[in-house]
Amino acid sequence: MAKVHINKDKEDDLTPSQRVVKDSKKTMDVIDCNGRQLKVKTPDFVDTMIFERNFGAIYEKNKKYYESCYLTLFVKEIDGDHIAPARTEAELEIIARKLGSEGVQAIFEFMMNQMGDESTESEKEEKEKQAVKK
Repeated sequence: MAKVHINKDKEDDLTPSQRVVKDSKKTMDVIDCNGRQLKVKTPDFVDTMIFERNFGAIYEKNKKYYESCYLTLFVKEIDGDHIAPARTEAELEIIARKLGSEGVQAIFEFMMNQMGDESTESEKEEKEKQAVKK
């Protein structure tokens, strides 16, 4: 009997959850309704940790403001201009002014797409498990 060898990409060996984590490390280009090119990326652990250290106390006082501020962590560039994570409230306001509501909407849509991909992957993984059980 002949042996069949199927060439697999390294991607094929990843579980759906591992693919989601790998994809979250990628920087994505997003165009807002003004035509500006935003580079966005899910914040890494260190950026999130620093943000929490600097702005975590705001959460208890004003959750909506905190969540709005957190969106600024996703933007890495606006039209080629690098955006560093904010360390002060003044820096948060500068980033927010640069983004405007159009940029925030584009980032929010990016986040929703990321979460949709995660739930889709989780659903696929669950269906695969159910199929194996049958």
